[in-house]
Amino acid sequence: MLISSSAFSQEPTRFTLLDNAATNVHFNNTIKDSNEANILIYANFYGGAGVGVGDFNNDGLQDLYFAGNIVPDKLYLNQGNMVFEDATERSGIKQDGGWSTGVTVADINNDGFLDIYVSRELHDKKPEWRTNLLYINNGNGTFSESAKAFGVDNSERTRHSTFLDYDNDGFLDLFLLTQPPNPGSYSEFFGTDLKSKEYHLKLLKNTGNGSFVDVSQSAGIDLTGFPNGVCASDINNDGYTDIYVANDFDAPDFLFQNNRDGTFTNIADAAIKHTSYYSMGVDIADINNDALLDIFVVDMVAEDNFRLKSNMSGMNPDSFWKVVDEGGGYQYMYNTVQLNNGNSTFSDIAQFTGMAATDWSWSNLIADFDNDGLKDTYVTNGLLYDIRNTDADKNVASLVNKTTYDYLQNNPDGGNLNSIWDILNIDEVIALLPSQPLKNYAFQNKGNLNFENKRSEWGLDQESFSNGAAYADFDNDGDLDIVVNNINQEAFIYRNNSERMENANYLRVRLVDEGNKPVLGSKVTLHTSKGIQYQETTNVRGIYSTSEQLVHFGLGNIDQVDSLTINWPNGKTTVQRNIEPNQTLAFDMNDASKD
Repeated sequence: MLISSSAFSQEPTRFTLLDNAATNVHFNNTIKDSNEANILIYANFYGGAGVGVGDFNNDGLQDLYFAGNIVPDKLYLNQGNMVFEDATERSGIKQDGGWSTGVTVADINNDGFLDIYVSRELHDKKPEWRTNLLYINNGNGTFSESAKAFGVDNSERTRHSTFLDYDNDGFLDLFLLTQPPNPGSYSEFFGTDLKSKEYHLKLLKNTGNGSFVDVSQSAGIDLTGFPNGVCASDINNDGYTDIYVANDFDAPDFLFQNNRDGTFTNIADAAIKHTSYYSMGVDIADINNDALLDIFVVDMVAEDNFRLKSNMSGMNPDSFWKVVDEGGGYQYMYNTVQLNNGNSTFSDIAQFTGMAATDWSWSNLIADFDNDGLKDTYVTNGLLYDIRNTDADKNVASLVNKTTYDYLQNNPDGGNLNSIWDILNIDEVIALLPSQPLKNYAFQNKGNLNFENKRSEWGLDQESFSNGAAYADFDNDGDLDIVVNNINQEAFIYRNNSERMENANYLRVRLVDEGNKPVLGSKVTLHTSKGIQYQETTNVRGIYSTSEQLVHFGLGNIDQVDSLTINWPNGKTTVQRNIEPNQTLAFDMNDASKD
């Protein structure tokens, strides 16, 4: 069939933001400060939450699970054509008032159905509200909350988690971003030692019999930081999954190299010359098609000078060297794009790529959004109130001081004051803080490590307070759509229109195992006339969120793939040659052969 070039003369934008009434997804992560919980008690009160993607009912369509901080979590089942059904009420999802942050999706019991692990935090005085939840998929549209039964009911404040088979035994283990308290200036934990050993990261080994055991200490990952994001990938391509942890504040990022004996070694100091300071989200993928995995970490530095000067204090030399002297490494307040040198070291090229400053960033995703064979990036950003605004900070301090002074003038004996919240109106405090929604970023990979901000041209320039984000092909048309969890605004679902554009061929690969063994960690290499593409299957990307587990390759105008090679976690290999584009192929690990 011949199609004239005029058929493409009225190309749409790359993405279309779908109306929530059309998708039936009305999730809104509504946040409001109160005397019991607010930004002055919890510094991460405006941190937002994530979204998880997975085909929960095995109908071939990717579904959605949204985490809510104050509002209840929601489960939406994909009905096709970008329409979703709210299945929360009948699914068995728990609604207990807890503060959900992260969503992790994986089949943890090897029964062929995706389960959901929800990371929870915040509430200092209500550990039951910050206890993590595990929803075991019953295979009939319902879930059973089973965290305690499986031994994963951690209540130590978990920002997010990832499943990985770190010992290659065919069972997915669980890595937790356990947090110290996140105190605001009026928290009882303010000024305490937040790097205490008791707050260390957790690694829970899957025993294979329906339970997990804590191996954090013996595995060597029991370090304490301020973890925001995690990505599990085989950085050095030795067949064992490594772990990168993005840490906030002065805690250095961790790069845990898998020693292949059940233990890890943090090699960050030797592998990475410097890191971001306020490390937020992290994603790992091959950005330059050299078959080496690169690391992208986002920070919170503004692109324009006004926001840079009004909201952040900048890098104080004395503070910088204090961090270095205390073992925190060289940390700079910029995003980092760590290019893999192929020798267990990395070089930061963020400034060269043009992706060093994306404001108060949260989630970052690396994927080929325009199907041209080069992986692009998407970054969410925005903070509900500018809590680091220097003028507002002074005004808040003045209000607190005046309120306290006036009260003591009228009550010289102190009265019956139990806390500052007996006299301080939180709404008056919040009214002093600026609130500016921001546009998210979308960078098109132009090749040769050059990236161009295309958010306006691609239709991704809506202002928002966006946090967790994920990608998936929700309508099975061969391009990657995007879902975003927003604060005080309904979630974004962007339909990718690449299938209606020229030079947007693709190939998608679905990896399975007949016995339902995990296939996370599989490596897929594509050879075409234009070179190679390389991907590893991991699904926790960015911050708080889980993207689809399928492998997606953009092909541009390539009309035949020379070969596809899959290196499975069990050491076997699958090779297929002379593949037509624009299809989804399924491969079973059981059909693979030994090298």
